Amino acid sequence: MTTPFRPVIFRPLPRPLPPFPNETLNSYCERLARANRIPAERLHTPSRWLAHDDDSVTALLRRLTILTGLPRETFWHALPELRWSHEHGMSPLGRSLPPVVSMRLRRRWACRRCTATRTPGQHVMAWIPIYTHACLQHRLWIGEAVTVTREQVDLAQMPETLWAQRRHHRLVRRHGERVTAECFRTGGALWKLFAAHHYTLVPDALGQGLAKPRGPYLSWGPQLYAAAYPAAVTMMSLVASPAWRSLLAESMFPSDVDRFMKEFTRRLPPNHPAYVTNLPALAGKTGAMIRRVTQILRENKAA
Repeated sequence: MTTPFRPVIFRPLPRPLPPFPNETLNSYCERLARANRIPAERLHTPSRWLAHDDDSVTALLRRLTILTGLPRETFWHALPELRWSHEHGMSPLGRSLPPVVSMRLRRRWACRRCTATRTPGQHVMAWIPIYTHACLQHRLWIGEAVTVTREQVDLAQMPETLWAQRRHHRLVRRHGERVTAECFRTGGALWKLFAAHHYTLVPDALGQGLAKPRGPYLSWGPQLYAAAYPAAVTMMSLVASPAWRSLLAESMFPSDVDRFMKEFTRRLPPNHPAYVTNLPALAGKTGAMIRRVTQILRENKAA
């Protein structure tokens, strides 16, 4: 005995939701399905009667338009994955993304106060530039170590972090995204090593209850990342400077290294005089990092 044929009609959903700007496709589909209390898979195959295997961008736009009643331009401008898939000839439901995306954008939780005005009671995963770590409008940390929206740290008592975010934006406009991204990535790893040895901001972070030491290392969380961000941007500005970068990358004279370390300690002074004895080791590590950044930038420019 065969199962009777029961078609599922392809019709608009009772609660259409507009997408959040730069929202990921999975995040929007999950929000839309949750609001209408249906499985998320139903959005990709909404009708067994009109079943098809077309996963192209045009077919997905058509389905979203019918399901929500919103114009296709709304999805085209709000969901970047549709544009990337169209430009590179990929399926929007696939997991592979263009290489340029991984260099410029990251999947992060959007500011919970920004989403509250557009999607009350819902959380949004969005594509955010890698140089954006704080929401300047609502003063929230949305960068590293934030796994859920409730972990977005309020920066009202940390104005230095907001100032550092504005400075980061200025450095991007001055040196470009590629240079600042490489300097921040490699410099951030080195700065984390310095901070683990209580080089600069850690006593302030400990005094504010932002971090708890565990042996010689610190437990890094959103609060400590937000507190360390100003120093990381300061180091990035030093590495991104063409003058200082070329000086240490092409010259290993003791006088040049000494000039650089004086500038380094002027911008990032140690918290305790005892750490001055570690400056020779810091010079070697900083010089190696700058030469690595310079080599990566030359390879990218040649490519």
